[in-house]
Amino acid sequence: MAMAETIDLSLFVEPSDAGASHMTLAVEGVSCAGCIRKIENGLNKLPGVIDARLNFTQRRLAVDWRNDETDAAKIIAAIETIGYHAHPFAPERADADESAQAKWLMKCLAVAGFAAMNVMLLSVSVWAGNVSDMTQETRDLFHWLSALIALPAAAYAGQPFFQSAVRALRARHVNMDVPISIGVTLALGLSVYETATHATHAYFDSAIMLLFFLLVGRYLDLAMRRKTRLFAGNLASIKAEFAHRLDASGELVQVPAAGQAHADALFLGDQLRPVLQAVAISQRARRLMKENLTLAVIYNLFAVPLAIAGLVTPLIAAVAMSGSSLLVTLNALRARLRPGVAS
Repeated sequence: MAMAETIDLSLFVEPSDAGASHMTLAVEGVSCAGCIRKIENGLNKLPGVIDARLNFTQRRLAVDWRNDETDAAKIIAAIETIGYHAHPFAPERADADESAQAKWLMKCLAVAGFAAMNVMLLSVSVWAGNVSDMTQETRDLFHWLSALIALPAAAYAGQPFFQSAVRALRARHVNMDVPISIGVTLALGLSVYETATHATHAYFDSAIMLLFFLLVGRYLDLAMRRKTRLFAGNLASIKAEFAHRLDASGELVQVPAAGQAHADALFLGDQLRPVLQAVAISQRARRLMKENLTLAVIYNLFAVPLAIAGLVTPLIAAVAMSGSSLLVTLNALRARLRPGVAS
C-alpha cells in the first residue's frame, strides 16, 4: 500500500497580518520579463493570494496569502503548473545553484565557440569557392563536415534554450526561448536538407553562431546577477551600532542606531560624505535634465517648421540631428567632469 506524502513548509512560512502568511521562494527557469508576468499573474489569480512579486535579478518570489483559503504547498504546486520549479529560498542553496548554472553555461558556451570557429572556417572556404571553380563534390564535403560539427554542438550548447522551451510548451505557455529553439532547429534542418540536395548554401554557421552569442548574453546576465546579489548582501550586512540623528536645531547627535525607530533624518555610519555626494549628484542631474529638455524643445521649435516648409535637405537634417544628440550627450557628461563634494 502506497503511503501518502505531504510537504511541511511551516519552517519557511512567516506569519504577517491577522490570518495571513508570507514566504520567499527561489524560482528556476526565469529568463525574461514574460516569465515574470506569467508567474505573477498566475499566482494573483489563485484564491487566497494577496500579492505575488518576483525579483528578476535575484530570482526570488515573495508571496502573501490568506491562511484560510490556501497554503504554501498549493502555491508551489501552482508555480509548477505554470511551468517553473520553485523551492523555499535558502542563501546557501541559491549560491550553489547559481555556481552550478554558471559552470554549465560556460561549458555550453565553450562548445558553441569551438564549433562556431571551425564551421566558419569551412563556410569561408565555401563562400570563396562559390565565386571560383569549386566543384559540387567539394562543396558538399565541406557542408557535411560543417554538419558533423554543428549538429552535436548545437544539441549540447542549445540545452539551456531547448529545456526552457520544452517546460514552457508543457505548461501551454510561450517564452523567449521557444522562438529561439524553433529558429535554430529549422536552420539546422534546412541546412541538412540543402546539403542532401546538393544546394549551394547551408546555414550551419548561422545557427551555431546564434547560439554562441545568445549564450554569451545568458552567461553575462547570470554573472551580473550574481555580482548584484553579492553587492546587495554586503550592503545588508553592514550594520552601524551608532547613528547620527539630526535634531531640530540642526545639530548632529550620536545615538544608538537600534533605539531609533522613528526619525526625520538618520545617518548610519561615521562618514557623511557619501550622503552629501548623493544629494549633490541628484541636484546636478536634475539641473542637467532640465537643460537637455530645453535644448530639445528649442531644436524642435526651429527644425520641425523648417523641415515642413522644405527648407532643409535630408543631409542637413541628418547632420543637425546628429549635432543635437552630440550636444545633449556632452551636456550630460558634465555631471561626471565636475569635481565631487568635499567632506
